[in-house]
Amino acid sequence: MEHAAKMAVRQLPDAILAVFLAVARSLLVAFRRVTLMQVVIVEMRVALPLFHKKPDYDVSIGARHFSLNDIVGLSQFVRLRKENTKITVAYLPHLTLKYGVIRPEEAVILCLFDGWRSLEEVIIAASIIGDMSYEEAQNSVLGLMNKVSPDATMFIKCTGENHRHNFDARNFFISPNKVDLTTRLDAPLALVLQPTPICEANCVYCYACRREGNPAEQLSFNRICELLDEANTIGIYQVNLCGGDGFCRSDFVKIIKACLERNLIVDISTKCEVSSEIARELASMGLDYIQVSIDTYDEKTADYLYGKTGHFKKVVQTIRNLLSAGVYTRTNSIVTPYNYDHIKQTIEFLKSLGIREMKFAPAFRSSFRDNLKCLLSFEQKSHFRKMMAEIEVEYARQGVTIFHEAMKDYTEMTPEEKKEYWFQKRAFCSSGRSSMIVAFDGNVILCEESPQEPEYFVGNVKTQSIKDIWDSRRILHFIYPSRWRFAYTPCYSC
Repeated sequence: MEHAAKMAVRQLPDAILAVFLAVARSLLVAFRRVTLMQVVIVEMRVALPLFHKKPDYDVSIGARHFSLNDIVGLSQFVRLRKENTKITVAYLPHLTLKYGVIRPEEAVILCLFDGWRSLEEVIIAASIIGDMSYEEAQNSVLGLMNKVSPDATMFIKCTGENHRHNFDARNFFISPNKVDLTTRLDAPLALVLQPTPICEANCVYCYACRREGNPAEQLSFNRICELLDEANTIGIYQVNLCGGDGFCRSDFVKIIKACLERNLIVDISTKCEVSSEIARELASMGLDYIQVSIDTYDEKTADYLYGKTGHFKKVVQTIRNLLSAGVYTRTNSIVTPYNYDHIKQTIEFLKSLGIREMKFAPAFRSSFRDNLKCLLSFEQKSHFRKMMAEIEVEYARQGVTIFHEAMKDYTEMTPEEKKEYWFQKRAFCSSGRSSMIVAFDGNVILCEESPQEPEYFVGNVKTQSIKDIWDSRRILHFIYPSRWRFAYTPCYSC
């Protein structure tokens, strides 16, 4: 009976829907109260299905298609953070950080994507809140979806309770005269934490600054927990635990658990031997993702690249232990002239182990060691790009995701490509803008490729808070350098 009644209401003329929207708008205009807005929106979870009259059709966001009847929510990796002058929307899936800034009214619309409402219900709610026609609201909602996530990865079709993501719109109100989208973020969104400088391997292509460290200088577990608490307070959502290799530190599992207990998105990459006991412990505490570095299927070549005999077998066993324990495991492979011809065999080998997500990237030049012998030639890079594009499609049909990256060398680029890569699609450095790096001894640097030397340090978390360092003149001096520092260089006139 109830279903029949709802279907009957769906056939009512558009005038009924227009009257409902007009009454709701008049109430909002009359009372001008946030609480009333919230009541109307909440009640619409029940009421809107009764007034759904528009014929269903698909809309496209990037390469993805959504039906008006689809229940659309935000990915579990989406975060909204109120700044002093704007709202930051961040998408932080594992090993990735994308973010942008939006106006408060746009944040309110994103809050409607709670995993309960259909796309059309979101549009109607936006129509009521913004005092817009249905068509205007639809253009506004779809335009916002395209703006914050051109590839639509931030939006998902919800199929159950686990996809519901609830943000309270009242937390994102800012006075209109204070809104400014051009200001720097109030705090980082991600923190790179290096618990130890030690690594089991000594990879021939390694680009990292391998600073010798006394274990007594390491940040204590208690201080790390204090930093994680501050991260929660100021709106840091992602922690990348790298190094060195964290598993070389005896209390690393406790550090991982401390991150997970604070609902932080945890990224870990390792080349260490992880026992079956530790793997099960990681699974039991809720670790849902880890990256293991393995460069080739060939043991002899792998051990040479690791710089350590017998290490290949340990890494393979680590993969088996993690997968057996139920920890989602992705692999990362650095491509050099030594394993360039091994790519397809390596994919098949990893696939046989149970890996369903792999990344391949050419080695790049290090500032700290002579690794030129590990760099691909121009011809190899060109062939790598074409080959990997074909491999990606081939293995996608088999349920295996292949990531690959190899930007053209500038000497290979046409003027049009240089304009596109250097200007139109140029990535912004995250250092000091959305992230910062804390070394094992508490010193803070802005880039993992920076020398870990005093002149490059911007603070130390043993004696300073994350926020104090973030707001310091020292860090601003690095990310917004004075023009005079580039005098007598080509950069000065740019």
